[in-house]
Amino acid sequence: MTQLPEWLRTYPPAQRAALIVHLEEIELRGRSELPHVVVAERAGVGRSAVVMAVATAWARHDLMVQSREGEPSVIRLPRGKVSGTAAEADGG
Repeated sequence: MTQLPEWLRTYPPAQRAALIVHLEEIELRGRSELPHVVVAERAGVGRSAVVMAVATAWARHDLMVQSREGEPSVIRLPRGKVSGTAAEADGG
């Protein structure tokens, strides 16, 4: 991530770290299907911070979350929302 977008700066540090992991996955694959435990490990935060980050981002319309029973949720960015990733900063 180069420069954090304004919407991401409003999250507490642990939640922000979790969201950055999801955003990096979205940049690579177009969506994130990472389990909470994997995100927590990569971000260096607790699983509850990941759960709160995703729930809050969904409630604020910062992320689109599609729940799937028995499988990780599918997380995407809404149209027009920027992640602040290096690829976007370089023009794609």
